[in-house]
Amino acid sequence: MENPAEQLPGAIKMITQAINADIQKAAIEQFFTHDAGFNHPAITVVPYDRSRDDIISIYQWYRISSPRVDMVIDDVTFSAEKMKAFISIRQKLHKVYIPWAPMTVPSVLIVQMDFVKKGDLYYIKQQDDYYEPEDWLKLNLPLLSPFVTNFKALATAWCTVIARLAQLVGIWKPRNVSLVYENEL
Repeated sequence: MENPAEQLPGAIKMITQAINADIQKAAIEQFFTHDAGFNHPAITVVPYDRSRDDIISIYQWYRISSPRVDMVIDDVTFSAEKMKAFISIRQKLHKVYIPWAPMTVPSVLIVQMDFVKKGDLYYIKQQDDYYEPEDWLKLNLPLLSPFVTNFKALATAWCTVIARLAQLVGIWKPRNVSLVYENEL
C-alpha cells in the first residue's frame, strides 16, 4: 500500500468480502509480508518464513464459515511514524456451520496492524484483532454468551461493593472536588 490510511478499507474488504478464493489469496499476498503474524481471541499465527500461508488459510475458513459478511469500517487511524494502524469495524457475520439455521451475529472489532515499509510501499507485518468476549462467543459458542455477560455484571457488582467498603475505612476515598486540572494530579 502506498497510503494505508486511504487504502486499508479497500484492502480489508478485498480480504474479508472477496467474491472468490483467488481474489482473497491475491489480496493477502499483496498486503501482508511473507512472515506476517496474526493474533485473534481464538487463533494465533506466530511469524515465520511462510506464515502468510497460514493467514490465507484462516481467512479462507472465515469466508467458508461466513459466506456473507456485512461490514462497516468506522475509522482508520494510521501513524507512519509508529508504523501502526487502528481500525474500528462493525460487522455482521452470517454463520453457516450451525446446522439448524444460519446465524446473523453483529459484532464490534478493533484491529491493530503493524507495518513495515519496503521502498514506497507499506506491508502488514502483524495483525491483532480485539473482540468483546461475549461478541466472540455469540459468533462461535452462542449458548455461552449469556454466562459471560452475567459474569461481567457480577464482577462489576463485586468491584463496586469492595470499593465502597474500602472507602468506608478511608482507602481511596474521593474528596468533593468538582473539577481537577492536570497540574493538580
